[in-house]
Amino acid sequence: MYYINGEGIGFMAAKKDYAAMCSAIVSACGGEQNIANVAHCMTRLRLQLKDASTFDESAAKAVSGVIGLVVQNGEYQFVIGQDVPSLYEEFLKIESIAAAARLTIRRRQRSTTRITEVSSTLSSHSLAERFPRSSRSSSPVV
Repeated sequence: MYYINGEGIGFMAAKKDYAAMCSAIVSACGGEQNIANVAHCMTRLRLQLKDASTFDESAAKAVSGVIGLVVQNGEYQFVIGQDVPSLYEEFLKIESIAAAARLTIRRRQRSTTRITEVSSTLSSHSLAERFPRSSRSSSPVV
């Protein structure tokens, strides 16, 4: 609620119909079979499509609740606002999309694990151990 001179003006945003938004976005993207991956950040729903030619940009921009649309590097970013996790949950109810999201998460976890292993290995072999002081020249490099 917003207040003006100490009095509430009773403004509240309308509740969004995330199921309808999801359905409209899927349709604008060419159907659920055309969605390769879905993810989100703080304010955007991010989709990757299998076939970009089926994307209907005007329909995507017309979806109620979509604030904006950014198409960048093969990714379709629907600007939703900070309630984007609620919309994302609707996408995860579609099995083919949920399966793709799980696969992406597993790939990221494996990648993170590999990076952690490499980092641990490198830190366990510090430069001091690999290049002891006696093997280094005492003269300054000019």
